[in-house]
Amino acid sequence: MKFNLVIVLFFTLILASCRKDSNILPELQGCSYIQNTDLFYCPECFMPYKQYEAGVVIRNTDSYNSFGDSLNSHAKFLQVDCDTTTLIPIDFTKYTLIGIFSSFGACDVITRKIQSDSTTQNIIYTITIKKHRGECTLNLLISMNFALIPKLPDNWNVVFDVKSE
Repeated sequence: MKFNLVIVLFFTLILASCRKDSNILPELQGCSYIQNTDLFYCPECFMPYKQYEAGVVIRNTDSYNSFGDSLNSHAKFLQVDCDTTTLIPIDFTKYTLIGIFSSFGACDVITRKIQSDSTTQNIIYTITIKKHRGECTLNLLISMNFALIPKLPDNWNVVFDVKSE
């Protein structure tokens, strides 16, 4: 009887250890990470500012144009003619543009990951900034960490998670 109990416990432990971890979410397929300079024809005219530290989720052309106008409004302080500049075209019937402001050093290592959680109907965009240890030029880089993702349903949200290590 004890032998049977031991065998049952042994197999129960094996099956429990093979269970998939519920905290591991699948990565979203079909994503493209975009540099600021890839999105704007004239990067000097579209400067990302800290007002976007909470992130942006752009689902349509009107929101995209408003976003561009808000970035372009800061260019008046530069001595650059931004009257004819435009954003690159995006087909919002196929894509959603997401991004979040961050700044980091030129020698830091940045990793990005986009995961999908169908249970909570969230897209989780994780950006990890691993700070460089040692000598490096002190250039500060500013990025909106843009990503084009497959069209996001209106009832889904994006959760931004920016970590610094």
